Amino acid sequence: MDHNNAPDRRQPPPSYWDQFKTRLGELSPSQTPGKCCIYRVPKLARDIDEAAYTPQVVTIGPLHRGRKGSESMEKLKLRYFKKSLSRLSLRWQDCVYLVKQRELDVRDCYAEDTSGLNTDEFVEMIVVDSGFIVELFLRDRQPGFIDADDNFTGNPTVRSSLSHDLKLLENQIPMSIIQALYDPILANKSQPCVLELAISFFRWHNMQSLRRNSCSNKAKSMTFSLATKGCENPVSCSVTLAR
Repeated sequence: MDHNNAPDRRQPPPSYWDQFKTRLGELSPSQTPGKCCIYRVPKLARDIDEAAYTPQVVTIGPLHRGRKGSESMEKLKLRYFKKSLSRLSLRWQDCVYLVKQRELDVRDCYAEDTSGLNTDEFVEMIVVDSGFIVELFLRDRQPGFIDADDNFTGNPTVRSSLSHDLKLLENQIPMSIIQALYDPILANKSQPCVLELAISFFRWHNMQSLRRNSCSNKAKSMTFSLATKGCENPVSCSVTLAR
């Protein structure tokens, strides 16, 4: 046998490296350091109790988007978003524009690749979920805002399930984008800011009886990081023990 003419099996065909180059090119850019803050629960923890880490009533953000059986809840979220627009004199087009301007920053908050959603889908999701959350918080804080035909917000069982779902690590959108969308409008309407609304909504989980005081450092204060909504940098404010 002529070994000189034998094919060199150590050399892959030229097309192999072309495919390798393509795979490298298809990788999405890594997240900006310091921004990533919304993760999947480790598989080991999920295997022990999957239900504990899975939203049961409402899905927020991309990680559980489109779950089977969530269609009716998506319609309700849209209704709440629409109500928030009319209540706060907002235009949905302005919300879309603002989120589009910050789309890459919001995507960077997720450890998981979100490229499965195109820009329009991703922006719509963030806009609607933000509006739903703010409207939910407002109705919880001010029962007079609850519509007469709303059997959702005032139901204690549903509220408990909502509170559970909105605390889940995988069921989040960044607090920073909700604040950017709504804090200026809430201030103009003499309403509490988003952070105050969130602390009020999760009051039953506020075991230390912390309350928002200001966003600056003061004596006898401690940092309270709102774990219920992931953010570019954890949302912190100066809080004091409630007297």
